[in-house]
Amino acid sequence: MKTNFSKAMGQLTAACAALVVLAATQCELGAATLTVTSTNDGGPGSLRAALASADTIDFSLTLPAIITLTNGELVVSNSVTLSGPGAPYFSVSGNNLSRVMNVVSNVAVNISGLTIRDGRANSNGGGILNAGTLTLSNCLI
Repeated sequence: MKTNFSKAMGQLTAACAALVVLAATQCELGAATLTVTSTNDGGPGSLRAALASADTIDFSLTLPAIITLTNGELVVSNSVTLSGPGAPYFSVSGNNLSRVMNVVSNVAVNISGLTIRDGRANSNGGGILNAGTLTLSNCLI
């Protein structure tokens, strides 16, 4: 009887361990929310860095703030929500040198609370070139 009990406890412990690993994996695969803390066009805390991996992006900047692009357009290649602090207070500028944003096909992008300005392109969309599904709310373009 004791052997069967020990065997059952061992199986139960193994099953619980597997559930813990599965739950941890699911948490890691869940939505990533990143906060932009820098107005630099690259590097830690930048919008460009956040766009590479986030599902949701918010901002913690001293306002008013402008992110001036110096490394070309922001390519949005994954579905993402950008929640800015408000169009009168926060802008992303193409610096009159590049398009501001390029939303590629097969992604859904939601942008609110920011201004897109000073974009430049030789054709199609100096502010935003959209090939995906784009929703803008409370934005200035």
